Amino acid sequence: MGARRFIVIAWLAGACAAQGRSSDRPGSGSAMAGAGGQAGDAASAAAGSTGGGLGSGGSAGAAPPAVDAALEASPSTDGNAPEALVITEPAPTTGFAEIRLYPGDPPNFVANAPRESTNAAGQVMNVSVPMLRRYPYDESMATGTGFVVFPGGGYTELEFEVNVAAMSRRLGPLGIAVFGLKYRVGGGTRDAPRDALLDAKRAIRLVRSKAASWGLALDRIGVISYSAGSHVAMNLVAGFDRGDPAAADAIERLSSRPDFVASMCTWSFGSATSTFKFTADAPPVFLCHAQDDNIAPIALAFMIDQQLKSLGVLEHLEVYPTGGHTAFRVGEPNAPGRNWPDKFLPWLKDNHLTP
Repeated sequence: MGARRFIVIAWLAGACAAQGRSSDRPGSGSAMAGAGGQAGDAASAAAGSTGGGLGSGGSAGAAPPAVDAALEASPSTDGNAPEALVITEPAPTTGFAEIRLYPGDPPNFVANAPRESTNAAGQVMNVSVPMLRRYPYDESMATGTGFVVFPGGGYTELEFEVNVAAMSRRLGPLGIAVFGLKYRVGGGTRDAPRDALLDAKRAIRLVRSKAASWGLALDRIGVISYSAGSHVAMNLVAGFDRGDPAAADAIERLSSRPDFVASMCTWSFGSATSTFKFTADAPPVFLCHAQDDNIAPIALAFMIDQQLKSLGVLEHLEVYPTGGHTAFRVGEPNAPGRNWPDKFLPWLKDNHLTP
């Protein structure tokens, strides 16, 4: 497992971004309770799952943080993680902190977009100013691993409560940092897939830029995605870049390649055919799909898995016989795939992607 890592938590005044508040209300069909990011989701602790492995108007928020000085001096993301992970900007203890992705207006900004809104189910609509939400986690058990969650919603809304807040409650107690990407959807964009991919790249760079002060290892920044968020994730797997070394914005000099991706119920506008153009240096991908998903045909997941396998990219497809398009919601006690992280996390470890 390598040298022992020591986590030092420095509670600095004024650290982190402006505090937000996540919805305390359950999503449609959800059995979750409590504020986003709080530990103790009893449903996620339930044992057992079936399946076999196959191989805004915009809301205000803090400006994107500056790149950590150590990373600015040596921006390579290919090296090993440091022996000591020092958290100098602690995560929020409740709710979430919301940080702007870009220092000004985002690329392709829609100035007259409808006002961003959030409904009682925790769904966010009409996002024109993309943000990163940082959730609470047990920093005393920090592992150096972090996930940016891309919620689903068909590019018309974002399922933050059932996809992101629930994930923070599931992984946060394990010392895993969870972030939620509020990418552009609905009336906040004229081309949602285009702008969502830009936002996804920026989110990975932003988290990577703050790895040192947020207690993350540079080689353990991954993505978890659902439905349309998985369309964003597959576009990122196919279209990441290594950064622009000549960029005036130091964050843009960093790589947008995630270190690993977990893609749930991967969707591509209902198509059963993959149009993604992957390369041999794509990150490892762990796919989960239900056979009876009538919104995202499982044939798409099979095709993506075969594409990656043919390129020699580390991949795994976990198939569940039932559960439909909501099979993998970790906070729902009756979802057949609610415990998919119990398969994914050991897969990361077994393949030496995490300690």
